[in-house]
Parts: sequence; structure tokens; C-alpha cells
Amino acid sequence: IETKMFQLNISFRIFLFVIFFSGTIHSSLPDQHEFIIDVYDTNQTSYFDEALSTSILKILGNKETYVKNKQFFNSINSKEFIKEYSSFEEEGIKKNRILVDAKLLRSFLISNNFNVSSEIQTTLIVWFLCDRDLTSLSSFNKVSKKCSSIKDKLTQVSNERNVKIIFPILDSKDLVSFKIADKAKDNDFLYLSKRYVGDSFFYCRVTIEKESCYVPIKSQLNSNLDFSKSLNPVKALNMVIDGVLKQYILKINSKDPIPYNINIKNISNLDEYRFVLSELEKIIILSDLKINYLSFNEVNLSSMLIGNYKQLEKLFFNYPFLRLESLESDKLSLIFE
Repeated sequence: IETKMFQLNISFRIFLFVIFFSGTIHSSLPDQHEFIIDVYDTNQTSYFDEALSTSILKILGNKETYVKNKQFFNSINSKEFIKEYSSFEEEGIKKNRILVDAKLLRSFLISNNFNVSSEIQTTLIVWFLCDRDLTSLSSFNKVSKKCSSIKDKLTQVSNERNVKIIFPILDSKDLVSFKIADKAKDNDFLYLSKRYVGDSFFYCRVTIEKESCYVPIKSQLNSNLDFSKSLNPVKALNMVIDGVLKQYILKINSKDPIPYNINIKNISNLDEYRFVLSELEKIIILSDLKINYLSFNEVNLSSMLIGNYKQLEKLFFNYPFLRLESLESDKLSLIFE
């Protein structure tokens, strides 16, 4: 049994890296979010509110949803979700370390019928053209300072949304391509670079007068940039992140849960039963798991489904130790292997 369980654990860890969506509904969701915030005033509550807002955005995975419901989110008592709080100094700067109970907050948002994201880290490539003014040293420095400030802001926002951003160094071919591209009316400029690996990209051109950012028509690496609409850098970043995460948002219907039956075959001992049950309890679209009966080699459970049952099909596709036997809108049959 120990050998079998060890093999299952190894398979399960590998599987989390190979099959993304399984991690989405499964155990990869963090129990807590950690934030390190510089202290500028003595209002402790403001730091709690800041941490909670960032945590909510991480869980939602969609800036637009956050903005539309900001009044509701602002009404939440942030202290109810603060797990731990401490202060320390680093290089003479006072900082707060705040831990938000992400598991509790996620349950709260689900109970209020908000969809939740996988919270998986994504990577975006930001083609950043700092179009420096060479007419004077003063103008050159102003543009350089402006570019650095925008990059710092993009990095801050990306960290808050669990996104890694890459700023490629533009070579001479890139410079010519991007300068021509954002001036053309009927442009078919296509991002085809193989030098960097990412989930999507966008392009910004910064001058002393303005900053103009353009996002792809579709949030994919092989999509054309849409030069018909100029966006500010932060809005462009959030829009592309939302586009990437859209396909990995779990649809929640907690206001109208559906009774759901789960049957698991080929359970040979109590340890296997406990192992399978502990994994099922991590699937957030299944709640209130209860045992109906446990026989020699089979267990039957009842639960409440607060998501789309078709998401379960994606979860159990090529699952390492649970094979999908059948799936219907009100019941699921699995075989333990």
C-alpha cells in the first residue's frame, strides 16, 4: 500500500504541472496570500484594506468584475480575513507583513456567487518602446524618467495579480517595426517572436507627450495588435491579464446549488478511501460531501455542485488515479486506479 501511495503522490505532483486545468479546480489554490507593504502613515486599517483588495482581485482573476462590484468589496470588514500581521524594518524603511486568509475569503466570495480564478502565475511580454527625445539632454532625461516610472508601476500591478512580466530589449529591427506599425492605418503587424515564452503580450510607446499602449485582438501570442485603440499602460496590462485568465475562470452558482451524486469504484481499503475523499474535498465546486454508503470496494457520496458539471470532465481527463467512467448533470462515476 505504501508503495502504491508513494507512486500516486509522485504522479499527482507531476500531473499538477502537466494538466493545468486540474490544478485550477484542485489543490493548487493557495490557503493564504502574503503582502509586504511599505508604511507611510499610522492608519493600520488602510493597510488591511489594501491587502484585502489585492487578495480579492487575485481570487477573482478579473479586473472588470472587481471594478463593477467595488462598492460591495469596500463594505467588507478586512480584519475578518487577516490571518497574521507584523511590522519590521528593512534598510531603514518600516514595512508591514500581512497574511490574508485566502481560503476563507475565497469561500466568502463563492458564497456570494462570484466566479473564481485558478490564481496560476502567467507571463506577459511587454514590448516597451521608450522613444527618447534627443533634441536636448533635459528632454532625454524626462522621457527616461517617465519610462522607468511606468515600468515600475507595471511591475507593481503585475506582482499584485500574480503575473510575471518581461521587458525584451528592442533591437534595430524591432524599433523600425513598432515605429512603423503604430502609424499605419491598415496594419497587419503580427507578433511572431520566438525569443521569449509567455502567455500573451502588449506594446507600449512612450514619448515626452504621452504613453500609448496597444493590446492584441485576442490575448494570444500569435494575434495581431489592435492599433485602433490606444490605452494607458495599467489598463492595457489588466485587459491582457483578464483575457489570458478568462478561459480558466470557474463558473460558480452557489445561490442555486445542485444536489450531486459521486460514486467511486475499486476502493480496496480504508487508506485508499481516506486518500480519495481528501482529494475530492479540495475540489471547490463540490461542497457538503457526505457518505451515503461504503461497501467492500465502492463508496457513494452526496454533495452540492456549485459549478458547471462539465468542468469536472476537464478535471478528470487523464487524471493519474481516478478514471472517469461516466458523467451526467446530476451524477459522476469514477474508478480508482
